Amino acid sequence: MKDNIKKILFAGIPFGITMGAFYGIIAKNVCLGFLSAVLIGTFFGFFIWLFVFIQSKKFKKSSMEISGGKQIIMEDGANHFRGKESVGGWLCLTKDEIIFKSHNFNVQNHQTVIPLNQITDVKPSLTLGIVPNGLKITAKGNVEKFVVNTRKEWIQKINEAILSLDGTARD
Repeated sequence: MKDNIKKILFAGIPFGITMGAFYGIIAKNVCLGFLSAVLIGTFFGFFIWLFVFIQSKKFKKSSMEISGGKQIIMEDGANHFRGKESVGGWLCLTKDEIIFKSHNFNVQNHQTVIPLNQITDVKPSLTLGIVPNGLKITAKGNVEKFVVNTRKEWIQKINEAILSLDGTARD
């Protein structure tokens, strides 16, 4: 529940402040702007959370398909950078590989599979150079970048899976 409230606030506050300021300037009324910010931010945050909740349910149902029936260690919604596009979808970690499957709302629908035994580096990165939610995975010289909600946990779980795979630790 705490995580849900955090997601609602994270989505709603910036949008609410922006729209509240816009309405306040147009109406030339600070109180109306503040009230608008609170109401719009709350509703926007709630509807974004609801959308994410529904999409998560859909992907969790199909995550066994995505993983090919393999046991899933960790899974969550994520974005995968393909060129300049950030493609939304679902990221799964199994004992052998990391699998990303895009949802159908993207221009570049795809599935990416990264075998754990090919990963040479897993580290955090900044999205757009400022947002601390990026995950950078290097495998056989290729760099794959993802946006995830809990990147520290992803890095830990990926490194643990690699360790259990070949008995060597990764940085």
